Amino acid sequence: MLLNSAGVYALGPFVMLSTFEKIHWAARIQIASLGLPRKLTKSRVEKAFNLCRRLQLTTQMFNKCFANINFCCKAVSATVSLWSFYFVFRYIDLHPYISYVTLMIGLECVLGIVIMFDKAFRLPEQNKELKGKIVVISSRLPLGSVIIKKKIQSVPNLGFMDGSFSLLARNSSPTFVNFVATNLVGLLVSF
Repeated sequence: MLLNSAGVYALGPFVMLSTFEKIHWAARIQIASLGLPRKLTKSRVEKAFNLCRRLQLTTQMFNKCFANINFCCKAVSATVSLWSFYFVFRYIDLHPYISYVTLMIGLECVLGIVIMFDKAFRLPEQNKELKGKIVVISSRLPLGSVIIKKKIQSVPNLGFMDGSFSLLARNSSPTFVNFVATNLVGLLVSF
């Protein structure tokens, strides 16, 4: 019964992870296929542009649905890890086994967020790389390069949102770990 009810809460992170993976691998495959020495056709460039646009729309839909869940995941993870580490350092003499278990929970919360959002941090860089590759390849086409270049410039470089107010950035993981460490030290000093 407990596993069944806990499985419902794992659905959100599963959907987030699968979306990150889907977008990451679709971009990687398209970048690799554009690098292959095949006959260059306008339909091949259009197909790459359509994928770029689809990735942008998927990211926008994901942000609409999951921006607040991303923020909640980070907030809950920060709170749980902070209290877990506090419990470990405060009560290791009285309850060593429970302290080690809470240490593992705290480490899992910190590392889980960093690992879970690793693919999300790479998305803006991959979008830029894909768009650049499309522009370079389309420049070899006669007459179509100007139109495709304008179309590619119309696709914004998006990242995944963290709440309705900020984007996930690569520097948010060290900031998150620094936040946990700073507040942990503050809690330990206060007691």
